[in-house]
Amino acid sequence: MSSHCKVVKGLSLLMFVLGLLAIVAGAVFVFSAPAVEGLGGVDDPVGIATALGVVFAVTGVFYLVVAVLGIRGANNPSKLGAFIVAAGVIAVINIVEAVLAGVSGGSAWQNAVLAGVALAGVFQATAARKETMRF
Repeated sequence: MSSHCKVVKGLSLLMFVLGLLAIVAGAVFVFSAPAVEGLGGVDDPVGIATALGVVFAVTGVFYLVVAVLGIRGANNPSKLGAFIVAAGVIAVINIVEAVLAGVSGGSAWQNAVLAGVALAGVFQATAARKETMRF
């Protein structure tokens, strides 16, 4: 296994952990949503907390799927195409979200981390594919 493949596998494992964390965070939001009942300044705090929880959980599931594609592809670099595309999509979406959060005064560090890991995965997977195509 080349050094690029090892890095892809390591980044994919990190993506797997981040995906699990996102699913757990989503579950916490959904199950603790009734606790924000009566929160001032928000029209429907329970609905918003529930919706955010679902978004976190779905994002986590997508991140897990991409991580599995990376782990599988690290063993056979010719199968890294799906990982490159999916991780690229994750990177673009999270960069846009980070910019929007930064402009609106929100917290963008989570999106920056997700985008950074995905971009690093794309670059390493691309290098691993090119390396195997030479031989």
